[in-house]
This record gives sequence, structure tokens and C-alpha cells, in this order.
Amino acid sequence: MKKIILLFSTALFFGCTKKDYSPYSYEESTIYSENNKQNFSNIVLSIKPYIMVANTKKYIVNQKINKVTLTINDDDFGYNSSFGLDTSIILKQTINSYLVTDEELVYNAVVPFIRPENATITAGDYSSLLNNFVILRNGFYSCRLNSFEIKLANGTIKKVSTNISRIIEVTSNTTSCSMGSLEVLIN
Repeated sequence: MKKIILLFSTALFFGCTKKDYSPYSYEESTIYSENNKQNFSNIVLSIKPYIMVANTKKYIVNQKINKVTLTINDDDFGYNSSFGLDTSIILKQTINSYLVTDEELVYNAVVPFIRPENATITAGDYSSLLNNFVILRNGFYSCRLNSFEIKLANGTIKKVSTNISRIIEVTSNTTSCSMGSLEVLIN
């Protein structure tokens, strides 16, 4: 009987780990971390696309703007779609193949930084990834809205290219910064 108790207590002693499984003990949690470091990952912006009709702005009506692409200092940063709008409550009309309204519409987008861990990497992409990898440290950067896609009244997609740039500031322990509100004239 002593051998069984000794064997059982030895198994318990060596079989138990001293790891703390509480929700606050992760090595590098997204929210809680030992060094409280936050990684920069997003640029927030507002886009107001419009056309000019008889010297009046007519704002483009879409449920959302797709493929909002940004570059930082001429290096690709990322892309995303804007948040959706409920277009059923907007009084709209068709002008020059666009659904438009007189009221100002704002499409907000959060464009995430495309990192290796959230991008599909093939052997051929790996070399390009290493050569074009962007590291944003504290400081000021030139951020450009390259393009986005809108849907015309007939349902076809139109890519809108822009030359709109803003200076953004990346500061320590922040996950995002704002590019501001951008009015874009559609030709």
C-alpha cells in the first residue's frame, strides 16, 4: 500500500505543471502584455466621393466603397472596404451613370497593415515580401490614397485612382492613426 501511495504522489508531483492558466497570464496577449507594447496596424480615413453637376457637389451613393488601397512612402500598406451604409434611407437619383444625392455621404474605412502572418505567402512571394517589407517606427510618413472602387448605377464596378496624400504620424503604443477626411472628385 505504501508503494501505491508513493507511486501516486510521485506521479502527481512530476505530472503537474506550474503554469498559470488565468486569462491575464499570456506571454504576448493582444490586450494584456508584460511590456504593454501596442503594434501599429491600421490607418483610419473618411472618403467623400462626389461629382460636380452645374457647380454643385453630388455625392456618390454606394452601400460601401471597396478596395480602398493605401501606400506609405510609395510602399504598399494595405487595402480594405469601407463600412457599409444603409442606402435605402437616402434620397438618390441617377446622373451620368452614378447614383448620387445632395446630402454629404461619408464612407469610413480602417485599412490594416498587410503583415506576413495575415497574407498568403508562396515561395515566389517570399523574396518580394522581404524586399518590400515596411516597418513603421515613430515618426511622420507620407500616406497616399491610391485607389478605391465604386459601383455605378448599372452595377458595374469603376476603379477610381487618386493622387491624394496626407502626412500621418505614427506614435509609440498606438494601434492606428487617422489620415483624415478626404473629398474625392470623380471624373
